[in-house]
Amino acid sequence: MLENSPALRPMEPFIQAGDAAGATAIDGTLRGTGSSYRDHGYGAFFYALARCLRPRCCVELGVLQGFSLLAVACALRDNRAGRIDGFDLFEDYPYTSEPYANVVERIRSAGLQDWSAAHRAEAGEVADVFDTVDYLHVDLSNDGDRYREIFERWSAKVTQVIVLEGGSKARDEVGWMLRYRRPPIAAAVSELRRRYTDWGITVLDPYPSMTVAVRAPLTSGRSAGSRTMESEPDHDS
Repeated sequence: MLENSPALRPMEPFIQAGDAAGATAIDGTLRGTGSSYRDHGYGAFFYALARCLRPRCCVELGVLQGFSLLAVACALRDNRAGRIDGFDLFEDYPYTSEPYANVVERIRSAGLQDWSAAHRAEAGEVADVFDTVDYLHVDLSNDGDRYREIFERWSAKVTQVIVLEGGSKARDEVGWMLRYRRPPIAAAVSELRRRYTDWGITVLDPYPSMTVAVRAPLTSGRSAGSRTMESEPDHDS
């Protein structure tokens, strides 16, 4: 990834073996949140990416328990600038889901309300809310068609980076992808590399894998014209 996108080289100190800066900064906050990202250090990766890019306007589609949302929020707090808004159906999603109130409480317990918020929304509606964003993370039962849709709807809006769950061969062969004959992601990545030549696209292989698309040339991270989302009221308010 660093070879494809040299502008991300400032991430290196946060994720080098023997340097636990990123992990130490977020470990307490992420404790108790479940995620397939956890096993291979992707929490520290999300933290390092946001520390490096210093994005101001961040969007996450697919929040579940808030693992990646909280990791990025920690980085924005430490950057002293920026905000991440996460969108999910929460308990209204018919498959694996998390109650909205639980995620709101995790944000509040971590003291990250100034840097993050969770919202109930259909993912397809969110692109119409934002004019420009710096950072987009998508984890929505991704398949090849989802990748194509995200680039079609978001690539012109995102100034810095699009991160998508998946991309490896092993991820394409998980049970539900085969059972429902979902379009493979690997083929979509090859297609997107050909179509979107202004993006450097790298697949990080450790399961569940991650596709990182960096806009070239990388912009400064200050988004003009992005709209501000207001948090939903807490359930107990």
